[in-house]
Amino acid sequence: MSKVSVVVANYNNAQYLQKCLDSLLTQSYHDFEVLVFDDCSTDNSRQLIDTYTRKDKRFKLINLPQNKGIAYVRSICLSYCVGEYVAILDADDYSHPNRLLAQANYLDKHQDTVIVGSNYGVIDSNGKIKNRQKAIPTTDTELRWRLSIGNVYIHSTVMFRKSAALTAGGYDPDIECSEDMDLYCRLMPLGKLASIPKLLSYWRTHNSSYSKREPGKILEGTYRVLANNAKQILNREISLSEAEALFNYSGSSAQSEADYLTALQLIKAYKDLYWARSQSKVERRILLRCYLLSLLTLRKRNRKRSWYPRAASITNTSIKEAIHHKGYTWYLDFGLRTSTRNLLHLWQFTLGLCKP
Repeated sequence: MSKVSVVVANYNNAQYLQKCLDSLLTQSYHDFEVLVFDDCSTDNSRQLIDTYTRKDKRFKLINLPQNKGIAYVRSICLSYCVGEYVAILDADDYSHPNRLLAQANYLDKHQDTVIVGSNYGVIDSNGKIKNRQKAIPTTDTELRWRLSIGNVYIHSTVMFRKSAALTAGGYDPDIECSEDMDLYCRLMPLGKLASIPKLLSYWRTHNSSYSKREPGKILEGTYRVLANNAKQILNREISLSEAEALFNYSGSSAQSEADYLTALQLIKAYKDLYWARSQSKVERRILLRCYLLSLLTLRKRNRKRSWYPRAASITNTSIKEAIHHKGYTWYLDFGLRTSTRNLLHLWQFTLGLCKP
């Protein structure tokens, strides 16, 4: 029985699929199976997958009789996995040869961790590198914070414990978009989150990808997950527009002053909750850093709205409380990486020179 099950979801990705599957053939780790779910492709994907199943018994093709979409594929995949760990690799992405080894070893050594990701590279439709390496946080505190206000993992970088995913309910077939983020969030109460600070996967961006074709649906799915988080974690019912205002990685502003103020309340509530659970000074310093950066981002996104002057006082008070928090000196926090403009704002707040 294989230790790791690799799930590859495919629909008409024959032009990229060979690179994906070849990257699994060259893995330095060998105790795995590859389950390729083909969602009734109309190109030559199935014939291509068959060539791999014939030459390597670890590769298995799961033919779906009719196209039901990615949410359905995700929802059934865990029932086919025999591995203790499940690694995700979408058909248009590919992995570094040491990916499975590094992540399986990490989960073996950290029994309290339920999911581990990694840094990743970004490539275009032709395989040209657009971003050599994008880093994500590695600490449980920051990963948990980032999932409370938006996504943080790229799906093709994650490996998780199958038992934990089943306990969490698996992928939700009713969430058409952001089904990956939804699962990560439901894993949060079950153990620690982690990421290996190495480039272990490459994520492809191209015009035929779902994220390019349906960006609005992706965002709506994200807002639904954030609203569900607030309900499950904070016992707070919020609207999708309030979730949109909270979403920290959007360039858009809040739809209203009320939504903006709700977002401020939510990030403070998350900060207070995670503060009470923090067990070390290091965790609390990271948490204050995350909180401060989120406040600055909310301020930047909304300060040009006509209603913002009415909210400026509350915003400024929150920022001042963060930078003057006992035991936290923001200018000595070498993990605080932000823009020069934000650093200037922080000095203005520190010196009492801030303007709304």
